[in-house]
Amino acid sequence: MWIRKIEFSNFRCYKKKEFSFKPGCTIIVGDNAIGKSSIIEGISVLGTTKSFRKAKDTDMALFGSENYYIQSIVQKDDKISEYKISVSFLDGVKKVSKNDNIFKRISDYLSCLLVVSFSSFDFQLIRGVPLERRKFLNLLNLQFEPRDALTLNEYEKILKERNFLLKNNKTTNENKKLKLLEILSFQLIEKGKKIITIRKKIIDLINEIIALEYSAISGSLNDFVNIEYINNVSVNEYESIMTKSLNEDLLKGSTSRGPHKDDFIIMLNGRNISICGSQGQQRDALIALKLSVTKLMSRIKRENPVLLLDDVFSELDAERQNKIIERLDKKMQTIITTTTLSDIKQEILSTANIIELK
Repeated sequence: MWIRKIEFSNFRCYKKKEFSFKPGCTIIVGDNAIGKSSIIEGISVLGTTKSFRKAKDTDMALFGSENYYIQSIVQKDDKISEYKISVSFLDGVKKVSKNDNIFKRISDYLSCLLVVSFSSFDFQLIRGVPLERRKFLNLLNLQFEPRDALTLNEYEKILKERNFLLKNNKTTNENKKLKLLEILSFQLIEKGKKIITIRKKIIDLINEIIALEYSAISGSLNDFVNIEYINNVSVNEYESIMTKSLNEDLLKGSTSRGPHKDDFIIMLNGRNISICGSQGQQRDALIALKLSVTKLMSRIKRENPVLLLDDVFSELDAERQNKIIERLDKKMQTIITTTTLSDIKQEILSTANIIELK
């Protein structure tokens, strides 16, 4: 799929603005702080309903306004089907629609525009807290299979109820409290096993691709990149560990074991890349991860996602910049922001759609 047109109303620096795109590679060029990243961010919001900058909806509204509206025409890869999608934020409420039909659940909307983005904020996947990496896995899960939103939501709901009960010392009937904890633990394990299994499958599939992508981008055939899944508890040991940790949970007033404590590490030659990798190696690994996700998404959804590369060329030499562009799937719409075109090969520029912001 690809975006044919996008319209912004009261979004970031755009009071009212429209941009047209073409299939293949689009390069948005302009000085810093001119609105390049805002376009990428708007497309990200259209695809995932969230900002890759981790911004709140109120922060994305034009200064002086508390609302925004983004609308786009999406063309399917069959070159026949097209439809209109929109994301609006009005009076504190976010709404998503397809052909003016509003979705009751945002999870049902997520396949309308498949997007994969890379920006400097993605370094949190290496240097940030585990929560950011779990959010990344959850978003992939929902993009691949929106129906899994029910499992994720139910897990969070049961976890909240169990933690509330663990903290509640006012229960006069201790046996009743333990019985309720037993029921909630059983429900939590049931949902948690599904989440662990899905996450392991996603990471295994990425690991089939990421090493080759990294070698192609970095030019190093001697380095090996993979992702190590740090699951807090295994599927087979889930019940026994939850039973053993009950007293600890009662003392702490929270659930200590489960997929809400999961993490993953990007490894370079068997070592944590956040410790042993240079900034350049970390950047290459993140780009390889995102390119792997696009290939995986194309395979699973049978539709090419839109790849968003925000300021991907900063701190990269000309050879590395062109190597990344040449690695891109020509059938996939890719939108890149940059401050200059001077280092990009002429044969690439001759076939790219150039949008110059002034």
